[in-house]
Amino acid sequence: MGESMLETMFLRMPLALLVGVAAAVWLRPRLPPAVPRVLAIAAFVAALLVMPFWMLPITMDRAAAFAEHAIARDLSLALTGFLTLLCWQAWAPLWRHLWLIEQIAMLLRYAVWYGLAPAALCTAWDAGEQQAVGLGLLAAAAAVSAVYAAWSFSRVIRSPARR
Repeated sequence: MGESMLETMFLRMPLALLVGVAAAVWLRPRLPPAVPRVLAIAAFVAALLVMPFWMLPITMDRAAAFAEHAIARDLSLALTGFLTLLCWQAWAPLWRHLWLIEQIAMLLRYAVWYGLAPAALCTAWDAGEQQAVGLGLLAAAAAVSAVYAAWSFSRVIRSPARR
């Protein structure tokens, strides 16, 4: 494929998710307002499992080596973005918080795993690029944590119970 690990993790994968989110924004007015419970549960499970799956070293290597794996990655990430946004309101608030906290934890796990590995975990890229990805994932986890904390704090401040 010829792309770097940094491009894959911080450009291609997020763009695939955003394509799905954009499709959900565009299609939402054309879909029924109520989301079936089974779809909401399936979307929650997909949102928790798809991104970590494609960040595993073996799946990163396969997607780098085989175009069909890269296409499957991009399509599954787009579908995950689509389902996540489509079902966001159908998820209970606890589910939303669990999903956000798990995304932060996933970023931290992979940051430590890629950043501290003494040798390259992915055969398609070298250890130096892998460590740069680890630092980038750590920065992403910090940014998502800060946004989540600000969002949570603003909801507490605006809560009617506080007045």
